[in-house]
Amino acid sequence: MIVGVRTALAVPEPPLSPEEHVDLSELGPARRVTFVAGRAAMRAALEASGGPRASVRRDDRGAPIVPEGYVGSISHKEIVAVALAARAEGTARVGVDVEIPRASMIDVSQRVLTAEELAFADRLGDGRSRHVLRAFSMKEAIYKAIDPFLRRYVGFREVAIAEGPLDAPRVATFTPRPGEPALVIEVACAELASPEGELILSTARARPAWATH
Repeated sequence: MIVGVRTALAVPEPPLSPEEHVDLSELGPARRVTFVAGRAAMRAALEASGGPRASVRRDDRGAPIVPEGYVGSISHKEIVAVALAARAEGTARVGVDVEIPRASMIDVSQRVLTAEELAFADRLGDGRSRHVLRAFSMKEAIYKAIDPFLRRYVGFREVAIAEGPLDAPRVATFTPRPGEPALVIEVACAELASPEGELILSTARARPAWATH
């Protein structure tokens, strides 16, 4: 899977397509900047994965519509945008998330972590806040990967992530509601240096359990 990174002030080359301008016109001023940067990042990610530099519209869930034969995801903050693109492999879908570590962060652990994950985080001492931010980022990436299968809001604590070393792929578990498919979910998280500063970048891949047999 290929990730493209662009600052939020980047201008895509070529410029936005007429169709993308339609989506842009529906957004507020601040969101327009990150939308443009996200499309620039997606163009770079698609090109790096062998795909075309195509127009990338939004679907009814806000996710990018990538060219047929590819899967992709976009994430952005006020100073950076990232995109993930890969050739489609069966029914698998992907998700990406980027976060910026800050000196003072709101503690979202009670909202994000399961009871078991929270107990683990509470034993980490000074590393607790960074661990919680990584978990938040991984779950954001997971939700983007599983949304095409579920098409509903998924609470943070509906997903549990196995503990493991940074940068190494991990398994995530999700209990589907009646009528929803069982999913196999893999996620990874990395801490990267960039011109914009330190970033936490998470990628996820999800596919129906039946597709693994």
